[in-house]
Amino acid sequence: MKLMTLAACAVFSVIVMALIVHFTPGEIAAEPQNTTIVNEPAPASQRAARHTPIVEQPGPQESQNVQAAVSFAGAQYVHRFSDGNEYVLMHEFTPRGQSDLQAWTEMLTVTNYRQVNDVDGLATIAEMMLSMYESAGGTIIGTTSFATEDGTQVELLLVGMLYDRTIVEAVFNRFVLHEGAGYNVMFSHRMYGEGVSEAMSDWLQKNGPNTAERLMSLDAAGVIAAASRK
Repeated sequence: MKLMTLAACAVFSVIVMALIVHFTPGEIAAEPQNTTIVNEPAPASQRAARHTPIVEQPGPQESQNVQAAVSFAGAQYVHRFSDGNEYVLMHEFTPRGQSDLQAWTEMLTVTNYRQVNDVDGLATIAEMMLSMYESAGGTIIGTTSFATEDGTQVELLLVGMLYDRTIVEAVFNRFVLHEGAGYNVMFSHRMYGEGVSEAMSDWLQKNGPNTAERLMSLDAAGVIAAASRK
């Protein structure tokens, strides 16, 4: 795992301070349950070209008549891809004009972990995601948990960066419980080209706190409902 830079530390500190406006820090469950998640479908950042989706919207020349399913940060997101198995169900959305899943720059992903039904299970998933980032050589910018304003549940936030030779991806994971089921509502921002890590660091410095705040303030129930209709 790449060590978190001082800039990344500063970004995450600002992210946490911004979120305190809306949430009260909570504690991640200390002893997560032994929830087993296997055969999780690969997200767009990892799918091989040979992968055939269950559902995918039209290509780059998409019609403006395609109905947007989700609104986030002022952009209208259209459903692009769905995949799943008995353990996990995943839906991906990108903004209008970004229908090419090999060249998108922003994506919302809603993942339902079908065997997760409490905070301990949610913490287990977050720990597994953190380990996946580490195994992939990514950077963990930070993790934290928040109690919702009404104190009824705890939500978890994991922010990280993933690297490839010509791709850098900043990922904001929001783990939530909705109607007794575990979900990850994830926003990803990508940059393409060699040597774009510095540009991504600059993007995080400028946009990271607002992006995290918008994700944590997003109507998760509405997004999950939109994904469930796909």
